[in-house]
This record gives sequence, C-alpha cells and structure tokens, in this order.
Amino acid sequence: VIYMIGDGMGVAQVTEVIMSRQGDVNMQRARHGGLVLTFSANNRVTDSGASGTALATGTKTNNGWIGIDTSRNELTTIMEKAAANGMATGFIVTSYVTDATPSAFYANVDSRWKNEEIADQLTESGIDFFFGGGRDAFTKREDGRDLTAELAAKGYTVIDNTLHAETLTSGKIAGPFGSSTMPYVKD
Repeated sequence: VIYMIGDGMGVAQVTEVIMSRQGDVNMQRARHGGLVLTFSANNRVTDSGASGTALATGTKTNNGWIGIDTSRNELTTIMEKAAANGMATGFIVTSYVTDATPSAFYANVDSRWKNEEIADQLTESGIDFFFGGGRDAFTKREDGRDLTAELAAKGYTVIDNTLHAETLTSGKIAGPFGSSTMPYVKD
C-alpha cells in the first residue's frame, strides 16, 4: 500500500494540473479515487495536524493536534495497524520528518510544534524507514540527546544523504536529512 498525500492539494488544485497538462497526469491512471473531508473538529479551515490525523486515523481532531482526539485520547493510525499485521512501514517527505502531516501517522501530541517530543516518538515508533528533512530535532536538542545515535543503537542504518540511501536494500533505515525541509529541486 502506498499512500500519497499532496499536502494542501484539493480538488481545485488537481483539476488545475489536469487542465494545464491537457490530461497527461499520472494520477489519472489510478483505477479508484475518492474524497475525504479533513476539516478539523474545531474549525472549518484545517491545519496539517488535524487533517493529517483525519487521514491517518479516520478521526477528526482540533487544529494543531496530532494523533489525539478532541478528548486527548491517543488514536491508532493506519501505519500502526499495518505494522501490527506484519507489514513493513515507512514514509518519505519533502518537509521535515517531524512535520504535522507525516507525524500524524506515528505521534500523539497536543501541539504540532513539539518537534523534539515528536522526534522522540518517531525514534520509539519502530517504523522501518523514514526519509526527509529535520535532522536538528534529532541532533540539536535542548536535552542534549542525539537521537541518531539512539536509532543506530536500535539497529537502524542512519544516513544523511540520498546517495547513501541508494546503496541500501534491507534493514531499518533512518534518514533525517538537513536542518529543516528538503531543498527544492530547482534550488
């Protein structure tokens, strides 16, 4: 199962891309499609924490919250259910790995800005691989811990560039690259 999320991408954005490319868009090859309403529990205008939680768990929550319901109960994610059923799990993001949308698949916090706590939960999650920006939440922490060393002690191969990633074929892999987000290709 590959779950692709275009953060902030709705029907209007998809339609514009299809029209501008005259229908030559790979996502049109999908045999099935659907719509989901991801507005938050406390606002019709959602943020990535609440919408990510809705996508990951099927439950609405308040803006800024991740992986918890409106009563602050921890929610189980589709990624956690996959792992419980013996499936390999992982994610790749162009933002940072502790950003609101990806963290909704493994973390439970009452603020999307708790990057160090979210990084702690990612380190403990058992996810098989992850790649994206945000290394500072693992290495330049207020508590002085180096979560990349802790990941290595748990058996992860910790990488810091995509060239190294291309050489790996098995095992648990952690790739928090760069200090924040991944650079745009054009840059």
